[in-house]
Amino acid sequence: VWDPTPVAHNDIEDNALVVSGKMLISEKNWEMNPEDRVCKGRFVAQGCILLNKDGTRFQDPEDYWAPTATLAGARLVTAHAVAQGRIPQTIDLKAAYLQAELRDERPYYLKINPKVIEILPDAMRNAYTQIPKPLVRLRRALYGLPRSGHDFIMTFREHLTSVGWAPIEGDIALLYKNFGDQAKSVAVCATYVDDVIMSVAPKHAKTAWSEIAQRFTFDAPKTATKFLGMELKPKLLAIKDKPESFT
Repeated sequence: VWDPTPVAHNDIEDNALVVSGKMLISEKNWEMNPEDRVCKGRFVAQGCILLNKDGTRFQDPEDYWAPTATLAGARLVTAHAVAQGRIPQTIDLKAAYLQAELRDERPYYLKINPKVIEILPDAMRNAYTQIPKPLVRLRRALYGLPRSGHDFIMTFREHLTSVGWAPIEGDIALLYKNFGDQAKSVAVCATYVDDVIMSVAPKHAKTAWSEIAQRFTFDAPKTATKFLGMELKPKLLAIKDKPESFT
């Protein structure tokens, strides 16, 4: 995510941008039963305040476009699966944004909160305390940066297109690929940040998911039971047979 060795503020590049980081703690699925709730912590950038090297506020002229799957796109994937007699599959990309590099020529530096430095292991803490105004060089699209969503979706899209997938016109987060020469060989997928849903023939599933795995890390694909608030049930989709295991 960032370089392990801190640098002094005065030593960074003149065009560098500096951002502070902070820890967020929340309870996921708080509206559900207690056994279904999960306490999560995430270190994020305070991207609403980007500073130039001299400490002045940086006004970014860019309007970062970070498209995600629409409800219509997710329904299209589900409808495609039903039409082909399949059960849609889904994956959860691990720390999705952090799997994409920052796509900016300007270097980004992260200011670590002094309270965080205090609890670091001795060797790391000493490295920070011996440098005036220590910063670390960011390399990945840390959550909270204005451009992180854009950098991730473009990285995801460019990887899939490089292995033969094509975006569907009008929805950049919706892609398809024909793994054969027939309509039933077509796979369709939609991505909503770290969630991906796909309609793919069982015999092509391993290949389709492995193409994503060439660049991104995720757990084994599973039957899609929920996506974008939709509850998906095989019986309601009029599908009787489950596709073969992908693991």
